Amino acid sequence: MSTLNIFVSGTIDDQRAERSTVGAAVESLRLDATRAETEYSSERSSREECLRMAREGDVYLGVYTQTRYGWSIPADGISVTEMEFNEAQRLKKPTLIFVQKLPTDWAPKDADEKQQREKQKAFLNRVLDFDGGKFRAAEYETLAQLENQVAGSLMQLLVERFKMTVTRPPFLAPRNLDVFVGRVAQIETLSRVLTPSTALRMGETALIHGFYGVGGLGKTALALHLAYALRGQFDGGVLWADLPTVRPDQT
Repeated sequence: MSTLNIFVSGTIDDQRAERSTVGAAVESLRLDATRAETEYSSERSSREECLRMAREGDVYLGVYTQTRYGWSIPADGISVTEMEFNEAQRLKKPTLIFVQKLPTDWAPKDADEKQQREKQKAFLNRVLDFDGGKFRAAEYETLAQLENQVAGSLMQLLVERFKMTVTRPPFLAPRNLDVFVGRVAQIETLSRVLTPSTALRMGETALIHGFYGVGGLGKTALALHLAYALRGQFDGGVLWADLPTVRPDQT
């Protein structure tokens, strides 16, 4: 088996950033990540589609908050997330769980949030002790922690359960920006000229591009955005150097 399919489960509405981070971690290992929001154009996949994705995944990866239980299926009386977890356990899928640490100052804003918290707490109590195995999940506070935990846990799982060894190319760029807008033309041009296939067609062994302009123009933000957008194009990884703070022989 040359690659594995990792099914990513968890609430979508409040965990889009987390699910994207998990997808990036999975793909950095040259594995395939299946997420409902990337498979279908509709916001909510059908019950049958969710079950199919859970069945076809080689590994079930749950990324959960401690406060939101999610949308419940009337016919089942449980959330989609719990249904997917149940199906993965029924089929004895290898399972990895990651839970967002509950902020110390969290408090429900209304009765609905309180109910969601209670339902999710009951679900997590079962998940983290399924089959009486005293299973413990990795807790994360930041997206960077989540990405590293997912990649590390998957590498260990591949060795133990699938007898596979994978390497993770280095990715040294700082944390990505929460919001990036504009620069559409520049991004399109730079994405085209920076891809390895373009460099090979041009017969170059290396391409060096630089941004120049007054301070505060957004040069670093653009470079950072490109680093994340194009990371999948570079098998050897992405390095990042803060040039004013390093010597030439360190770059």
